[in-house]
Amino acid sequence: MFKGLAAIAGVFGLTCLFWALSSPAETVATSGEVSQLLGGLALTAFAMLFTIATRAGVLDGLFGGLDKAYVVHKWLGVVAIGLVLVHFVTHGGAGHDATGPGSRRQRGDGPLGGDGAQLADGQLGDGPDRWGVAAMVAFVVLVAVALFAKKLSHETWKVVHKLMAVAYGVGLVHYYGASQYRPWGTSPYSLWLNLVNLLGVAAALYAVLVYEHVAFRHEYQVTGLRQVGMNNLEVTASPTGRALVWRPGQFTFVKFPRLGFGSHPFTIATAPDATTIQLAIRALGDHTANLPGTLKVGDRLVTSAAHGRFDHTTGLPRQVWVAGGIGITPFRSFIQSGVPPQYCVDLFYSFNAGHGAYLDELATTDNVRVHLVNTTEAGLLTAEQIAQTIAPAGPVDVYFCGPRPMRDALAHSLGASAVHVHRFHVEEFRFGR
Repeated sequence: MFKGLAAIAGVFGLTCLFWALSSPAETVATSGEVSQLLGGLALTAFAMLFTIATRAGVLDGLFGGLDKAYVVHKWLGVVAIGLVLVHFVTHGGAGHDATGPGSRRQRGDGPLGGDGAQLADGQLGDGPDRWGVAAMVAFVVLVAVALFAKKLSHETWKVVHKLMAVAYGVGLVHYYGASQYRPWGTSPYSLWLNLVNLLGVAAALYAVLVYEHVAFRHEYQVTGLRQVGMNNLEVTASPTGRALVWRPGQFTFVKFPRLGFGSHPFTIATAPDATTIQLAIRALGDHTANLPGTLKVGDRLVTSAAHGRFDHTTGLPRQVWVAGGIGITPFRSFIQSGVPPQYCVDLFYSFNAGHGAYLDELATTDNVRVHLVNTTEAGLLTAEQIAQTIAPAGPVDVYFCGPRPMRDALAHSLGASAVHVHRFHVEEFRFGR
């Protein structure tokens, strides 16, 4: 994730640098200059938000997996809305003449510009500043809903994110109509923001209008359906066109066109194979709850490219794998792909009675020590149980896939246990929600 965070910091830094090297068109209070920098930083943040929303393959390398990129996407949203709010609060001084020693510069007159006299009095203009208020309100409402409405269905969550493009567009109208840094000029700040805005608009248009139509290039036909534990549906499909290429532990976005089931991420439950793909889908709501009764053999299935960097071969030879519920899927892929002999692995699989998936397969695994934890009978898996079972003599890498509360509890308790955790690897099931 470090590379991605460094890239984001660099883009923000360049926005600040080019602002410092530029001057507004007329005299502006220092607070007004800073306010406009904050507005530019907000636009920069939203451009990066939509860049992440393109799901481009380069994001996996930058952030250590697209799932991690979406966590950064969430916090970029928080930062962006904070910048918008502070920009709005401080904007009243943007048009005031400055008499203090720190003041400089002038007011711009872009083609969308409003009434300069009104702005000089610190009032809202008839044109661009009203756009600014509209953008701020839209940003606040949409970002708050997208980030904090935990019970939104996946499809509603996607619609809310698409509507953010409208608020972004309104914010751009405000910038090009009200900025006092001549957005159509040739100053470093103007040229830089024009480039950032161009890329942001291109990313937003692709993410909202194009992605769903071009990204799902791998077509399959469902050839098998079976239950693997209560409420877990295994889907087997064979390629009818170009087969997906993936690495063990990766996920892909899946659509079932006949059902109107679109763009849900699922971890691939098998080792890489050119002839079939398997997904194990837990009925957790949205469209997934209806799949067992509506999906049929012969249905068409399409996928995006594979994403993710949940890869045990990058870790220490001594490893602990912890799966919760349907989180067993990446570990099944690891096992089927073959664990190199130099690795020593203990797998702890925690599940409720009747809900465990692939228990018959796990019972016959010979290259990984499997520890089944039926929580209905034995209670929740604890760090103490793990420490007593593996008796660690040195550092271990822990790979976890399962519910967030279980993850947080184990990450905290393992850190205080006798287990020397070198690194705690996770998959972000909820993509920053």
